[in-house]
Amino acid sequence: MSAPHSTRLALALALAAALPAARAAAPQAAGEYFFNVDPGAGAATPLPLSDPPPTLDALDSLALPLPSAPGSPVVIGLRFRTADGAWGPTHLRRVHLIKPASASAVESAWGDTFASASTATPDANGSVTLTRPASVGGDVVPDRLSLRVVSAGDTPGARHFRTVHPLSGSAPQRVYYAVDQRANPASSPFVELSAAHRLAPTPLTLDLGGAAPGYHTLHLLLRDASGNWTESLRFFHVTPAGPQTLSGLVYRFQNADGQSAAQVAPLVAGNAAQDVSLSVPSGITGDRTLVLRLGDLASTPGFGASASLTIGTLFDQWSAAALTGQSAESSGPLADPDGDQLVNLLEYAFGLDPLAVETSPPYTVESVPGTGAPLLVLRYRQRAGGNGARGVDYTAGGLRYTVEVSTDLATWVRCDQAPGVVAQSSATPPAGGIETVSMELQSAPGAPRFFARLAVSLAP
Repeated sequence: MSAPHSTRLALALALAAALPAARAAAPQAAGEYFFNVDPGAGAATPLPLSDPPPTLDALDSLALPLPSAPGSPVVIGLRFRTADGAWGPTHLRRVHLIKPASASAVESAWGDTFASASTATPDANGSVTLTRPASVGGDVVPDRLSLRVVSAGDTPGARHFRTVHPLSGSAPQRVYYAVDQRANPASSPFVELSAAHRLAPTPLTLDLGGAAPGYHTLHLLLRDASGNWTESLRFFHVTPAGPQTLSGLVYRFQNADGQSAAQVAPLVAGNAAQDVSLSVPSGITGDRTLVLRLGDLASTPGFGASASLTIGTLFDQWSAAALTGQSAESSGPLADPDGDQLVNLLEYAFGLDPLAVETSPPYTVESVPGTGAPLLVLRYRQRAGGNGARGVDYTAGGLRYTVEVSTDLATWVRCDQAPGVVAQSSATPPAGGIETVSMELQSAPGAPRFFARLAVSLAP
């Protein structure tokens, strides 16, 4: 806390309580202090202790001169020698210096907002009584206490946060517990507690009975001596007794809207590291959580883990590499950062550089005269190694390439579905993962003229 700025600062009682018991019992202890900057053990200002110095358990206050910097926070460092002359650890305390002419008060607020903050003026002995209000609905951290010093006409001090034990000052008495169901004081097992359990972390031995291997929820119900209750949950995993022979990695994807069906990636017996391929279900993109579990030959659930990940298309991966340093607006599938009238999706589809202007078209449509029936030849680049019939329903690199036909430039259909149109394709040998496709489209004698185009879209 803070006190009105003067030439001395009283650190009453709190100092002795903060020191470990081992050093509190050390006779003939001496110490030193510093402000803000630690000059090193033995080089700080000696503490104004009597001669001989009192034992630490008898030391209830210290008066230290403060630097002349009212209105700003100050860090005070304290350390003491042990009986053998060695320096103990350094204790740091932060205080806020108040101008002499301003009245200081302590502002307190509970929970995750400061809307219900209240102020209180310290008593003559420097103590402040804080009353904890009833928690507000929706408050996710009702036990958090925020404290700061405020004064008239001065900037409030820094906030200090503390988590207050929800037992209202009463010692814990008993904790009831149950596995995978809510604990019931009338029937659940319990452990008797003492005041020592709230002073330091203390291991508890709980009989979980015949909990089967796998994941479980431990329900804890804590009662204090005043009859107040506090309930909490803990999650744990029971490892099967004896060795396990792992047979597969069970995985699924999930998001806020649901989860995909569980799939199994086989594992090979042995101790060597294995690469496992996980099949992403169709339509699963964006931010997802991957849940993994190991299974043995007896289908016993084993250790599990989850990870958040963003599943992107192959175009997303290409865009991240080919458009490094570009803004999000310039990296989208319909953006055209180089201004050559080819959007990024087509640059990817044709195997081009999205940041270099193309000097020759990556696709052409040519009408061949003198053949009798109308004949169009459409040539274009596409990613090689895909599946399906070229020009009809071909997919590669997460894209679908389709040649479409129309007689009125309004209604377009796939070339193999256009009445009276015969399609024939050929391709050059792939180079750099790209091949050039030639599609010959010819209508039957007497059929109307037609138009052709290439449609490129992201494959689901």
